[in-house]
Amino acid sequence: MGVVLSHGAELDQALESNLPTFTATVDFAVSSISVRASGNNGAASMTLNGSTIVSGVDSTPISLVVGENTATITIFAEDRFTTKTYTLLVTRTANSTDETTLVNGASLSDLTVIGANLDQIFQPNSTSYTARVNYLTTALSLMPVATVNAASITVNGNAVSSGGESDQISLAEGNNTITVFITAEDGLDTQSYTLYVSRATAADFAQQAFLKASNSGDHDNFGYRVALDGATLVVGTFGEDSTANDGENNNEASNAGAVYVFTRSNGSWTQQDILKASEADAHDIFGISLALDGDTLVVGAMFESTTAAGGESYHDAAYAGAVYVFTRSKGSWSQRALLKARNAEAGDSFGGSVALDGDTLVVAAPLEDSTLPGGENNNDASDAGAVYVFTRSNGSWTQQAFLKASNAEADDWFGYSVALDGDTLVVSADGEDSNAAGCENNNDAARAGAVYVFTRSNGNWTQQALLKASNAEAYDWFGFSIALNGDTLVAGAQGENSTAAGAENNNDATDAGRVYVFTRSNGNWSQQAFLKANYAERYDLFGFTVVLDGDTLMVSAEEEEEEEEEEEKE
Repeated sequence: MGVVLSHGAELDQALESNLPTFTATVDFAVSSISVRASGNNGAASMTLNGSTIVSGVDSTPISLVVGENTATITIFAEDRFTTKTYTLLVTRTANSTDETTLVNGASLSDLTVIGANLDQIFQPNSTSYTARVNYLTTALSLMPVATVNAASITVNGNAVSSGGESDQISLAEGNNTITVFITAEDGLDTQSYTLYVSRATAADFAQQAFLKASNSGDHDNFGYRVALDGATLVVGTFGEDSTANDGENNNEASNAGAVYVFTRSNGSWTQQDILKASEADAHDIFGISLALDGDTLVVGAMFESTTAAGGESYHDAAYAGAVYVFTRSKGSWSQRALLKARNAEAGDSFGGSVALDGDTLVVAAPLEDSTLPGGENNNDASDAGAVYVFTRSNGSWTQQAFLKASNAEADDWFGYSVALDGDTLVVSADGEDSNAAGCENNNDAARAGAVYVFTRSNGNWTQQALLKASNAEAYDWFGFSIALNGDTLVAGAQGENSTAAGAENNNDATDAGRVYVFTRSNGNWSQQAFLKANYAERYDLFGFTVVLDGDTLMVSAEEEEEEEEEEEKE
């Protein structure tokens, strides 16, 4: 069979007898089209949309609406019993500059969900869609695009411009219905699209696993530190007592420490390994700090007692500290490096905190004693603190930088917490004593705390900013916890004393705690928000830990006692 269309229109594909459906596209100016069909058998008869047509002769014109139009060609064999049907789909394009496009102009050409993904590909002629989001997604917005720009659009009754973003739509747990309504400019033609959004319920956060160490013992402190990357979970247990060589069940090295690696498969967690320092000794507290990135794991042992030159078996610098690097290959972990500070000395606590991003490792020694002008080998500022940056090349780690606070002083504990994202490093000194940004050299607010931002360029690190809480006061411990994600920085101040209802400068809730959010623009950092718990009370320690992932921030309040207090009130 052959098919020819009027107005110069052509089929989008070659006509073959074994293909039942064919398509063609015409301009908006083509409002009708004729079809000339030619049968292979001269004795056969044909109909177009049920009306008889003559082989080789143009049919009566078929009116076309904007969008898709369907024409059906049926061929009857000479016996009138054998038939074959072909479907012709003709799409007439829209033209928003022509007034006549107002007719049948109520449709969408695209629909994007911001905050989720449609479960199916959007098609203008399909008006029902579904999407699923997790429990933490509490709202989303839509970006509808009209086929004809002159059409008007509403989302849940609120006007939205074509190609613009709707207001945020709150999502309840379970099923939610969102309606997009399009009206052509003439006000006559309308169309609605429905999006059904399923939001997971809180019950979906049911406990997935209960994990214990394979050699659980008293006072091991299993879970004091954890790190998670994909399907790998690492648990630090600084109080574990076994030695490296005599098996995990001996208790011959009190507080030597251990790290347990768990992996998840099909929703189930299993212990993959237990890791020990190559020279595990009593009181090393191996596992006091952790950092995990893919198949590389860094473990701090801040009370390890060797110097850099003496080797790991020569205990000549009590509590100097060390860091161990492990890598995984084919499911097996092995120790690849033991790192020491170049100026390792007793009491420095190298490894008190660590951060890892790719081939860059940051190690803090919060009790290191040097001053900034004096260089790393003087001991003129007891417990001032220092940070060391290591980089990996071809599997080997070398110290790239030795960093100090611009106002380093005794007892600042620079390096109490560290966070690393690419070429930006954040270091806290929660014992720093100045009372405001710009006043870094006064000591008018003991233990107020400070946070320092460093950036790297061409392998060189420089201090970009010194950040203080907007309401810095003594013993706030600003920087006790920190988190960094791109240009957003979060600092916890567990000792801050204000209530949720009062202004930030009241001190009506001792150690209630507060969290501060800073953002960077053009290299400049500014405080964006300060956060309190809804029911902030004394000694809650809100801000004890902070975790930041994209636009989601989690804050712990270690001593919060809401349930107990409610019981007491009753």
